Amino acid sequence: SNANADGSVDALEVNPNSGSIHVVINYAPNNETVFGKQIVHYVDGDNHNHELMDDSTNSTCVFTKDDKTGKWKEDSYTFSDATAPVIYGYVAEQKTYKGQVATPTDPNKEITIVYHKVGKIVPVGKDGKEIPGAPTPEYKNDPTDPTNVKPNEPIPNVPGYTPVDPSPITPQDPTKPTYVTYTKDPEPTKQGSITVKYHDTTDNVDIPGYGTTDQGNENDPFTYDPTSDLTDLEGKGYVVDGEVPKIPNKFSDIPQTFVINVKHGTITVTPDKPGDPEKPINPN
Repeated sequence: SNANADGSVDALEVNPNSGSIHVVINYAPNNETVFGKQIVHYVDGDNHNHELMDDSTNSTCVFTKDDKTGKWKEDSYTFSDATAPVIYGYVAEQKTYKGQVATPTDPNKEITIVYHKVGKIVPVGKDGKEIPGAPTPEYKNDPTDPTNVKPNEPIPNVPGYTPVDPSPITPQDPTKPTYVTYTKDPEPTKQGSITVKYHDTTDNVDIPGYGTTDQGNENDPFTYDPTSDLTDLEGKGYVVDGEVPKIPNKFSDIPQTFVINVKHGTITVTPDKPGDPEKPINPN
């Protein structure tokens, strides 16, 4: 008796007189199956292949062996190509990586997409040395091309310096620095002022019409001689009160004020010199 198509056997009635009964069961083939996949890695080629993002599986396959013939139905399978994504701050060595070929005995494959850090715009002086403290902006990624950066990048503003060529730059190599030459701006001219005034310490007031006020660039010459003003004030009854300050002969970079103190002069009246109440002591 043969088994049914589904592998079952019909019930048979057996008694001592039935003799030998043969049942033939045909088993369905048990095909062998192998699964394969292609893993994509994203690494920093400048930093010991440090992973820049999680691995991904971009393609899978299944190999099946016919149990009857013992042969694989497919000898090989070519995985899909891997496209490098844009990772900001990095550029890939190439846009597309060819999908690899898997076989039943070597079903799993890997692709490693290598990236490199983008370069920078580096301001330098005419001597070629980097300008201390100057900004060094990184290139900006091209959002449509994982292997490149944007063209026509504006150069940075460096306080106290002027670029020799202010034009935007397009990097020749997206991973190498671009050096931009600047010249140091001339120091701004510093100005100062000098004021000389006369102060009446007897009445505690400044005396108008005497002294001077002038301004000029730092280290420019300044000339003022107090002799003439002091002589005129002495003629009006004033005398110097204390020391006359030393007046500088050139401007500094700050305002300066010098005060010459004077006071009312006095005359001692004696029997020999009684004076005349009708006449001023100092006619001037």
